[in-house]
Amino acid sequence: MSRDLRYATFTGNPTAVVFDAGREVLRIRGSRIVLDRHSSDVTVHGPVEVVTPQGGRVSAGTAHWSNVTQQLVFQQAVMMALGDQELTAEELTIDVGNQVLDLSGGVDIAFRMEGAKP
Repeated sequence: MSRDLRYATFTGNPTAVVFDAGREVLRIRGSRIVLDRHSSDVTVHGPVEVVTPQGGRVSAGTAHWSNVTQQLVFQQAVMMALGDQELTAEELTIDVGNQVLDLSGGVDIAFRMEGAKP
């Protein structure tokens, strides 16, 4: 806890669980998680690992949740995967309110086409 009680810092590879309407939507782990108790913003310092109940995975150097904009921004060597599909970028922004993914910086998308030979 910071001296002014604004920031709560969790260390030792903590895991945060995110719920929506009472359902778990993701688990996020990093080397350090910092919660801004005034704004409800959260910064996760990496390596960051995210998993979803559906088997999706995201890894990155850092992640930041902005409560005001309702955006989750992953930065530094982002990799997102679900099944055989994988994408990499320097930055991934998930706009939760608008349900939009924005990728930037060296974007590469790989997926297996049905019937294609490996």
